[in-house]
Amino acid sequence: MSDLQIKYVARGGPSHGSITEVGGDGWRASKADVIASLKSGTNTYFTRSGVARAEVRVVKGPSGEHLQSARNGIPNDNLLRLPPFPEDGSLASGLSGDILGTLKAQLDADIASRVMPQLEQFIDARIKAIEAKFVAYGARIGANEKSLSLHGTRVGNIEQKLQGLGVHLEARSKVCKGEVVVPGTSALASGSGDRDWSKHIIFPAGMFSQPPQIATSLYRVEFEAGRNARIHVEPNHVTSAGFDLHCKTWLDTRIPTCAVQWIAIGS
Repeated sequence: MSDLQIKYVARGGPSHGSITEVGGDGWRASKADVIASLKSGTNTYFTRSGVARAEVRVVKGPSGEHLQSARNGIPNDNLLRLPPFPEDGSLASGLSGDILGTLKAQLDADIASRVMPQLEQFIDARIKAIEAKFVAYGARIGANEKSLSLHGTRVGNIEQKLQGLGVHLEARSKVCKGEVVVPGTSALASGSGDRDWSKHIIFPAGMFSQPPQIATSLYRVEFEAGRNARIHVEPNHVTSAGFDLHCKTWLDTRIPTCAVQWIAIGS
């Protein structure tokens, strides 16, 4: 997912509904493509005036869906105040598609032939050093799966003490994680009172044999200016196949956009 700054607009009139294209440094997209990207959570978009940032969201108007920057009291970051695209209509600095394709192919080749081998050597060296330390404490890292497997009387004694306290160590835990972007069209972005939004998360097939433990955290959230910040995020209906990520707010709070990270740990 990319976070893209909009610096230019193409429009046929004075209203937000007249905007046909938006773009920034090195990219340009139609209104329809940006709306689809926002709805699917593929990308986020924003405008900026100095240090002030305004999130761009999808709004339903009389003529259908259009793009609009969030109100923050700063007029210069409004989509309608942005300049048009450069006169040549190209953000590629005059480079043709063939030249860009050649450069990309060369970059991919350099990464495959130079960067990746060095990165693999660095990772292997670090893993061997860590494995040597674990061996000294009666533990080992499996050669194939690179997962931690504990052995030895020292670990066994610890496990017995933990079991005496009612704590049981899993033989091998599995981890699944991801992130979800709440779209700007959700019920959290407008209105008042109790509002919520949910998304069903599906784990990879056969990942867990029983419901895992789920932890969630906010890593980006925007609240509409002049209103109190209120948000609650929790996992619901957790099964071995998936769970519902539930976000809610209340009273006059409005949340144009937020992003949630989650991690599931189980066996």
